Amino acid sequence: MLVQAVYPTDVGGTIDLKFDRAINIDAFDGTQVIVKDGLILTAYCDCSGPAELRDPQTVRRLCERAGDLYWERLGDAENSTAAYRRAALATPDEPAPLRKLAAVLESNARWRELVDVYVAELPLVKDPEERADLHHRIGEVYEVSLGRLDDAVAAYRAALEAVPTHMPTLQAVGALYRAAERWSDLADMDLREAERKIG
Repeated sequence: MLVQAVYPTDVGGTIDLKFDRAINIDAFDGTQVIVKDGLILTAYCDCSGPAELRDPQTVRRLCERAGDLYWERLGDAENSTAAYRRAALATPDEPAPLRKLAAVLESNARWRELVDVYVAELPLVKDPEERADLHHRIGEVYEVSLGRLDDAVAAYRAALEAVPTHMPTLQAVGALYRAAERWSDLADMDLREAERKIG
């Protein structure tokens, strides 16, 4: 859903605000009006309208704004995730919509979807430290929220490939190995770390 504008309710006519609601308007442009907290949020439902709404950057900007409004103003996780997904599809080389989508998914404990979003973001992240952080977050979700320890270790190892001294990951892997009594793996990790410091 694409947000066109935000207006105070006293602009452009009288609207009954006894209940927060979405008002569907069966007009040729497929407009929907969302009413919440004294605001009217006018939105396009698709890109079949004006030509400028078929421009990927415009679609991304409007879909992101719709997602922000759905999440921040309406607390609507379903519609906000749909809007952020549409924004991400419009401009697949930009990480911002994926990061907003990840925040909503994390707040709603949608862990498997969150991992998918993090994985989709990885090719867009070039900075080694940021890549390590992202792999580490994937590992945390696998470990803490999904209980998939082997996948967590794989994600943590990917983080260490990006930044071998990434301290949160070193600590997480060490704790995992100790909990599982994987002493040889822990010893190997310590030796690799020593070699890096010597070299």
